[in-house]
Amino acid sequence: MLNVSTVIILKPISAVWDFYNNPANYILWLSAFSHIELVEGKLGEPNSVSNFYYVYNKREMKLAETICDLIFQSKIETIQENEILKTEMQVVFESLDASSTRIVVTTNTKFKVLTFKLLSFFLKKSFQKRLDNDFFSFKAVLEAF
Repeated sequence: MLNVSTVIILKPISAVWDFYNNPANYILWLSAFSHIELVEGKLGEPNSVSNFYYVYNKREMKLAETICDLIFQSKIETIQENEILKTEMQVVFESLDASSTRIVVTTNTKFKVLTFKLLSFFLKKSFQKRLDNDFFSFKAVLEAF
C-alpha cells in the first residue's frame, strides 16, 4: 500500500532537518505518539533501532524502527514494523530557496496478517489521511517557531 505526501515549509532546510530529527519534537506533530525508546545504536543514526510507542483509543501500539539510510539534510529511509505490518518510509528534504523546504514522504506498507491484507484496500485512505495530517501538523508547528 503506497502513500505519498508532500509539504512545503517556509523555513530553511537546516531548521527543517533539525526539527524533524529531534525526538523531543515528535510529540508536537506526530499523531498518537507517546514516546520513543532506543534499542540499539545511537538515536537518529543509520542502523540504529528504536521502539516508537503510539496510543490509539487507549491501546498502545509499538513499532520497531530501523534507520536504513541517512544523507544529511537530504534523505532518511526507515523500516517500521511490528507483528501486524511492515512500513518502508522515505523522507526526502529539498531546499527550494534560502527560506523554504519541500518534504516528500513516501510510505509502502505491507500487512503480515491476513485480516489486514484483506482490509488494506479500505485502509489506504485512512493511512493517507494520517500521513497528510502528520506532515501538515509538522509544517504548522515548525512554521510557528
